[in-house]
Amino acid sequence: LAGENKHAESYQLLEQARKLNPQSPEILRHLVVEAMLAGQNQSALKAALDLQKVSLALDDRYLVSTVMIQQQQFVSASHILEDYVSQRPQDAKAYLGLGMTYLALLRYSDAQKALDRSLQIDPKLAEAEYQLGLLESQQGRRDQARQHWERAVKLKPDHAAALVARQPFQHR
Repeated sequence: LAGENKHAESYQLLEQARKLNPQSPEILRHLVVEAMLAGQNQSALKAALDLQKVSLALDDRYLVSTVMIQQQQFVSASHILEDYVSQRPQDAKAYLGLGMTYLALLRYSDAQKALDRSLQIDPKLAEAEYQLGLLESQQGRRDQARQHWERAVKLKPDHAAALVARQPFQHR
C-alpha cells in the first residue's frame, strides 16, 4: 500500500500489526513513516517515542529526531542530532536538522555553525540556504537573509518558502 501511495491504508494496517507486536522496531519504523505521510502527526510521534525505547540504532534515532522536529520538540531533537552528527559527521541533512533545532531554540551561534557545516558538506542543499536566511532575518540582517533566500531559489527554483521570503520586505 505504501508503494501505491496509499499511506492512510498502510498506516491502518501497521497499527493492527503494532497491536500484535508492539515492541517490534521494524513495525514501529514503518509506522512512523506511514503515519507522517498519512498526516497522523501525533501517532507518528507516539510511534517514534516507542521506537526510541526499543531501538538504539542510529538510523532509528535519526527518524525519531525528524518526527520531533515536525512536532516542535526541538530540545529532544537537538540532543539526538548532536549525538548523531558526532557519529556521522558527513551527514549534511543531519546538520541541517540540527541547525533548524538550534534556530528554533534561538541558539543562533550554534545554528550558524550547524547550517554552515551542512552547506560545507553539500553546497547544493537549498533548505540550508533557506534556514540561514531565516537565521539572518531573525537577527535583523535583512540583506544577508535575502541573499541566502536567493541562493535557495537558485538551487531549487520551486522552493516555495524561499520564493515568498525573498520578496521585498516592504510587502510584509
